[in-house]
Amino acid sequence: MELKKIRAIVEFPSPRNVDEVRSFMGIVGYYKSFIRNFSWISYPITSLQRKGNKFEWTEECAVSFEQFKHFLTISLVLEIVDLDKEFMVCKNACKQGISGVLMQEEQVVSYA
Repeated sequence: MELKKIRAIVEFPSPRNVDEVRSFMGIVGYYKSFIRNFSWISYPITSLQRKGNKFEWTEECAVSFEQFKHFLTISLVLEIVDLDKEFMVCKNACKQGISGVLMQEEQVVSYA
């Protein structure tokens, strides 16, 4: 991702009304399949869009907003793979859970 685009996301101001929430969530929604627990993280912000709710930017909304900005600016968002090259699966299983990464040419292309 270009530095200019990362800077725009980092400097994105907190939404002040429902229209600005919709605008931000439109940007974030494009990447929702790459953000684990998207619905859970977005709930405080998306609940501001409900009819009859008073718009109140809470600390919970601010935390969700910052989490999304973080996810959109880390480098592990998308990686184009070459299906003609070998893949390597690296996994980790421990008492806390199971995780793993899919790699190609020493680059992470997906993680779980």
